[in-house]
Amino acid sequence: MQPEWKWVSGSVVGTSHAGDELPCQDSNLAGVEDLDGQACFVSCVADGAGSAKHSDVGSATACRTFRSLVSDHGWRLSELDPSDFAVSFEGVAVTWCRQIRSSIECEAERLNVPVRQLACTFLAAIVFDNIAGFIQIGDGAIVVQKKDISGVVVWPQSGEYANTTNFLTDEDFQLNLECHIVPGKIDQLALFSDGLERLILKFVDKTVHAPFLMPLFAKLREVKNSSDLVGPLGNFLGSSEVNSRTDDDKTLSLAVRVN
Repeated sequence: MQPEWKWVSGSVVGTSHAGDELPCQDSNLAGVEDLDGQACFVSCVADGAGSAKHSDVGSATACRTFRSLVSDHGWRLSELDPSDFAVSFEGVAVTWCRQIRSSIECEAERLNVPVRQLACTFLAAIVFDNIAGFIQIGDGAIVVQKKDISGVVVWPQSGEYANTTNFLTDEDFQLNLECHIVPGKIDQLALFSDGLERLILKFVDKTVHAPFLMPLFAKLREVKNSSDLVGPLGNFLGSSEVNSRTDDDKTLSLAVRVN
């Protein structure tokens, strides 16, 4: 029997990019995958570098390739017991990220540009019934909730210089790739790009600003069809209330376990 999930995601162009007539450079994908009879919830978010001309292509390629890899090969993880999952996940994540980077390189060749012009960060979650694996390189963050306790899986990464971060397209990306396992049943999770960091995270003590996320989780849980929230979520992310605090592209992917 598949676990019941509701989810909604949205990516909205930032006011600074809209003013320059740039596309939204964030991408996201989310959904439930049936892996040989065992269901898992999958979500990913990629944030294209603002200085990279084709980063929107890079972020879209990263999300699309990850979802395809989970669909085609995730059954190997679904067959593992929790102890083996914890041992194997990092190796699987590294292999998948190499393949994602290879897909981005192919897109760079097609566009006849250096791969750095498709630079993007990458966040991903693959959540089974009683264990979950998370991948992160770059900024943005993943928040999970278990039994009313919320926490950040990986704190946003900073790069070598001020106001920089790490990218999946970096040659040494594997040095900055973080893989984490969370055992037990996750009830709610959120993935978001760096445009929402200051609204969702409290940097003073590295905790979650619950008043931002909890009403959104509650709304998702109570609505009958989560697709009805796609428009309202986009409107909220593009509202003056949010734009007054961030001019960057914004992506938010939310999921709740119904049962």
